[in-house]
Amino acid sequence: MEENKVTIPEDAPEFVKKSDIESINWENKAVKFNDGMIGNKHKVGIIGANQPNTNEQKWMWHLWGEDIQNATLTVLGYQPESNEIHPILFDHGSEQMIWSQKLGPPHNGADVHMPSMVSVPKAGDWALLLYVDGEYFDTVVHEIN
Repeated sequence: MEENKVTIPEDAPEFVKKSDIESINWENKAVKFNDGMIGNKHKVGIIGANQPNTNEQKWMWHLWGEDIQNATLTVLGYQPESNEIHPILFDHGSEQMIWSQKLGPPHNGADVHMPSMVSVPKAGDWALLLYVDGEYFDTVVHEIN
């Protein structure tokens, strides 16, 4: 992996930093918890990611943290083999990939949640970097089939 070749897409939010990608801990793989969530316990849990693939899927994001109510979640996917960064959220209204979406109220024990459609362009190991209102929040490392 040559992180120095990472280029952030021009349409990516301005708060995304190359250092966020370069500091990914690839050994910190997502785990299963809370009867079907995948992610980082007590930080990020995703329902629907238990059989991840490159087809469009519905995922329910759950986040734990202070002062994140009524916030916007930005998710970017990074694949190390290609050094590519992609939006993975899909908006049915516009039929376009989007970077960000509004978070909803507490759900399933999490402080906030957000249902979304997700589309990952290719199989492999991915890092899903999450930002809440423009601030880095967490990274979920997960294999997409």
